[in-house]
Amino acid sequence: MYKKWFCLMALLCCSCQSKAVVPEPPPAKAKLFLVAQQLTADLTRFSVAFEQEPLILVTTPVDAEKFAMTNPLAVQLQQDLMTSLQQLGYHVTDMNVSDSVRAAENGTFILTRDWQKIAADVSVSHVLVSSMDLTKTGVEINTRVIDLSDHRVAAAANIFVPAVDLPGYLTEASKSVSRNGLLYRQSEPGNVQYIGAE
Repeated sequence: MYKKWFCLMALLCCSCQSKAVVPEPPPAKAKLFLVAQQLTADLTRFSVAFEQEPLILVTTPVDAEKFAMTNPLAVQLQQDLMTSLQQLGYHVTDMNVSDSVRAAENGTFILTRDWQKIAADVSVSHVLVSSMDLTKTGVEINTRVIDLSDHRVAAAANIFVPAVDLPGYLTEASKSVSRNGLLYRQSEPGNVQYIGAE
């Protein structure tokens, strides 16, 4: 009788066992938000005291050597910095909001990058600027909150992100590089490159 009882309990225990649910790691592009959170935490920690609650405009990060150049990583980082700053309690303004809503077949839109459609009455006291510098192994990101009344740096932070941490945005450069229609071969790979940058 005990053998039957033991066998029945063993069968029940085996059928009740479940595999442990192991959470999947976050997608590669989700890691960029962690970078934005670290930068905004550092900006808050190393900021001078604001006389009043500032209204901050977050600009698109630019290339450290060419201020007119940007890339898909920078565009997404701008969005993540806006979200992270707002979550920390800062007043963030979005300059890409137009004066009117546009209804189209594929959706209803109010955000725009057309400077002629951007709201004309955007006034801010501070602006967050960022620059990015590619290295052989990753990207160096520097951010500053600038007080527009006197161009004083009210807060500053920087972070280095290895290319392996942002596989959706950065890739290792190949040994062959095309410049002005000519192909150059290097003995070692050069700097990492932005994915999707022109």
